[in-house]
Amino acid sequence: MVTLDDLNGNQRVAATWGDGPLLVLAGPASGKTMVLTLRVARLIEETPKKRFRVLGLSFTRKAVDEMRRRVRRRLGRDIERTDLTTFHRFAISILGWHGGRMGLHPDVAVLADDRDRLALLRKAVERVGASGPADWSETGLLRKLDCWMGSGDDVTEITVPDREEWIRPVYGAYLDLLMEQNCLDFPASLILCRRLFRERPIFAEDQRVVYPYACVDGYQDTNRAQDRFLRDIYPDRDANLFVVADDDQTIYEWNGASPNRLRALRDDYGMKVLQLPKSFRCPSAVTGRANRLLGRDRERPFEREPPESAASSDAQEIVRALKFADEGEETRWIAEDIAGRPEPGRCAVLARTRRLLDAVSKALEAAGVPCQVTEVKREFESPLVVFVHAVLRLANAPTHREHFATVCRAYRDLTGADIQPEEVEAESTLTGRPLLMGFAEVAASRAVNGQPSLIDSVREHVLDAPDYRRFVKAAFEWTGGDEDQPMAGRDETNRDWEIAAWRELGRQIRGAVGDRPSLRRFLEEMDGRPKSRPAGENEVRCLTIHGAKGLEFEHVYVAGLAQGELPSYRAVQRGGEAIREERRACFVAITRAAGSLTLTHADSYFGWRKEPSQFLTEMGVEAVNGSRPPVEGRDGLSEALPEHRVAEGS
Repeated sequence: MVTLDDLNGNQRVAATWGDGPLLVLAGPASGKTMVLTLRVARLIEETPKKRFRVLGLSFTRKAVDEMRRRVRRRLGRDIERTDLTTFHRFAISILGWHGGRMGLHPDVAVLADDRDRLALLRKAVERVGASGPADWSETGLLRKLDCWMGSGDDVTEITVPDREEWIRPVYGAYLDLLMEQNCLDFPASLILCRRLFRERPIFAEDQRVVYPYACVDGYQDTNRAQDRFLRDIYPDRDANLFVVADDDQTIYEWNGASPNRLRALRDDYGMKVLQLPKSFRCPSAVTGRANRLLGRDRERPFEREPPESAASSDAQEIVRALKFADEGEETRWIAEDIAGRPEPGRCAVLARTRRLLDAVSKALEAAGVPCQVTEVKREFESPLVVFVHAVLRLANAPTHREHFATVCRAYRDLTGADIQPEEVEAESTLTGRPLLMGFAEVAASRAVNGQPSLIDSVREHVLDAPDYRRFVKAAFEWTGGDEDQPMAGRDETNRDWEIAAWRELGRQIRGAVGDRPSLRRFLEEMDGRPKSRPAGENEVRCLTIHGAKGLEFEHVYVAGLAQGELPSYRAVQRGGEAIREERRACFVAITRAAGSLTLTHADSYFGWRKEPSQFLTEMGVEAVNGSRPPVEGRDGLSEALPEHRVAEGS
């Protein structure tokens, strides 16, 4: 277990920081999570007779899981004196405790599925009788509401142009319907929690008493709503705010992030700034290119110490840059080069666009290399897994009509039995029975040919003797009867990997919150996590740069380093901050490499001529022709030409 004695100077200063605000600017793989968790643990260990709790906030579930894992290993049962969570989950928990003042009940449900949110939005539009432009869409309208909520503005606070004024009452009706139906979605949770603090300031004060110390990870990714939410709780200039961030990795501006938010935070709280520039992942050849790349940005909000490498050196620490005629030649070379490695599964291919990744995956498959194009999904799609998830959600929130409609829809897709929600709702209203019980009775009466019934599992493990783990196990073993007669809408491949994803998420949840979480806690954790297919042990990962943030790989290939690809066409047209964000994206991409880094570009992409990316020049890299077949290099590393090797630290 890591101790304070294992830390370098700046890491130790951060981990032992006492009262008052501190901003830690931490470069890639600089030990920021270790420092943050050591500080959280130390605050608890040094106050054994105190009752206060330490708040740990992060932008992603993955980061929260890692914090919990490390803090639990140090504190054991004393982890109960911490609350390590995301911004949205913390807001939801506050509303669960105190939302009764606004009409919410403690068993508030969370709408994580955009299908449920769109259904609620339709009702909001109907309620206010809104009539916008002829070309408006429900999805576009929901994105507009998300944008407003991401700014932290309530209905009366938003400033909109006249052409969008018709949306304001829809926004208000949407928030009203959420509270009337005792549910929340993630963006609205921050808005309604801020509303609670305005109406009842004592509840914000309560949080300061319970959580006198806040440790925040990844602050560069926060949007304005998250920033304002935290300031509502900790308004004092001398607040115990311990913030870890890297302005050089601010790449989510489309979601409201801004590198200038950190500068404002520092100025408003008078924060001391401490830097962690040493990377324990990247070879010096990579940090050298990263230094040159970021050195071209004259508008960085902080004077940063240049990243330096603390990683051990070996023969695989190389940077290569190659150019090709078109994306077909480029992707084939990448695939052949990876195929020549002794362990292809230690490789990852990163690109700015999904379209180029699809081309890479086809080339890898043609070369006989298993791969996965990582796709972030917020909801399950196969009927069986959707049904299981919806049943559990309905069991947790028995009167929730949107969850009930999903149960009926998924069951129809599975079995062909069309059970209309309205007929069950009417019967349940008359008899006072829960919706799920009424559904089970109707479904059982329509069972076909004595098939092993999925409804038996609902009755036995959800309604009669609730045990959601047994229900999930029985449901996933259900085949739908005759295997020669496929179920309506059944997609075997999609179903199988979604079941695998569910099981992997269950493993993560148990590791994060304990072996036997309650149904409510399980669903809270499940709803906030992406439903991506787990990567196989020997699969090459193909990811967008944004999807690779926070990850590391032994061998990284960054494809598509051309103007209009990386940087994107839109950024090239806009210039200014758009190019700076693309530069930061390139920085994120190259610093995923723990061993070797390969940079590639082509003269044309999908029929369009492209110039080499300006970032290659900024890194001091000159690509050589990679059209010749790769030959086996030393240490099992394929290399096109010997002169592709870049001297370490150059």
